[in-house]
Amino acid sequence: MGLDLQTAEARRLWADYRHRLAWRDRDLPALERAERLMEAEAHIAEAMSASGSGGEAERLRAALEAFGRLEAPPSAWRAPLHFALRYLAMTTAVICGLFALALLHMAVMEVFNPDAVGLYWHSGDGITLSYENQPGSRELLGAWFIPAALAAAAALLAIVAALYRLLSPSARRASTRP
Repeated sequence: MGLDLQTAEARRLWADYRHRLAWRDRDLPALERAERLMEAEAHIAEAMSASGSGGEAERLRAALEAFGRLEAPPSAWRAPLHFALRYLAMTTAVICGLFALALLHMAVMEVFNPDAVGLYWHSGDGITLSYENQPGSRELLGAWFIPAALAAAAALLAIVAALYRLLSPSARRASTRP
């Protein structure tokens, strides 16, 4: 038994409900989605025929309410924003990862060449990380360079892990399902 809706308002209500149903079942295989849609259509048609009073749109609205409210899909404008934010987050994760690797490498090199590797202050030019001794500059951290580099690398890797968790499909799927 299918829904043969006559009024424009009832067709609009049913189209909106189908859209919400498709959004809710988006992660299911196509066959299961089709079965769920047919089942929902049969239940709603049965509920509409059991309720003999009122117009078509009112009976459909009452049947949809009895069947259960569904969450609305996100607005269409969110898709490009999601795409841009996702790639910005991926780029940030890669850059943080590369800086973390560089800091880890410098921490290891500090062990083998403590007189050259470090963080240097150049009067008038600012601060640089260097693998070589900088003439006319002052080393800022000295022996504390290794723990500082490891802490900075750990912080950057924590950012990478957080972004990975945010971007991971399994984490998103787990957070959207009850």
